[in-house]
Amino acid sequence: WDMTSSGMMNRLVKAARGTQELSIEHAEFKMKEACDFGGDIDYNIWVMYFANDYYPSVVGLTSPQLELIAQGIAASSLKHSLKEIWVMKEKKRGIGKKETERVLYKHGLTKITVTEWQ
Repeated sequence: WDMTSSGMMNRLVKAARGTQELSIEHAEFKMKEACDFGGDIDYNIWVMYFANDYYPSVVGLTSPQLELIAQGIAASSLKHSLKEIWVMKEKKRGIGKKETERVLYKHGLTKITVTEWQ
């Protein structure tokens, strides 16, 4: 499935606010605006998974799309609950750990650990 808008991503994250884990798999991200996860919502999400290992035609999470997600995290209470993000290795159609860390650090999200799928 595709994340065709920031609004779609916002609804998904807000709906999952009470869970500890949010897994977004095999999605192609086509957002054009920064995410807004709501400044007044309390989140319990401590790990987010971004995986795409079955569909070669799906691009998956890219650096520009992570930028839009990171803006939403940084502007919400999700920045306090989120401890870890899992991404695909760069050579496995993913964004990779180093690039993910760069984007997160740019938005002040230095306490989030980045792990790559093996």
